[in-house]
Amino acid sequence: AHSILKDADEFLMANRKEEGEINRPSNNAIPDDDRPLVLSKHHFFRPLSLPAFPLAYLTPPIHPAFLRSFLSGTLSERHRRRIGFREQTRRPELIERTVSEVAGTVLTAQLALKHGMA
Repeated sequence: AHSILKDADEFLMANRKEEGEINRPSNNAIPDDDRPLVLSKHHFFRPLSLPAFPLAYLTPPIHPAFLRSFLSGTLSERHRRRIGFREQTRRPELIERTVSEVAGTVLTAQLALKHGMA
């Protein structure tokens, strides 16, 4: 697992003072009130992983042939330069991170619609 995808339980345990109260960073930009930053671990959501994420969410707008090449790490030199990752596009970590970012965006939109925030 990548450090970006830390488990919600680990995060909560590291930042929890006691049940229902979360440590606040000492930053003057954050208002000083009694509201916790996170109410419980049930307020964390994890996007689907690469194998489980429906690639239909990506096509369109991404051309299916480009998507297949990106996911298999076989982009042409021209395409690698165009997206700016060059040789990095062959790394499974980059591919997984990129799909995870898109999956997180889709999840955020779905939650916003579900909870009337969109």
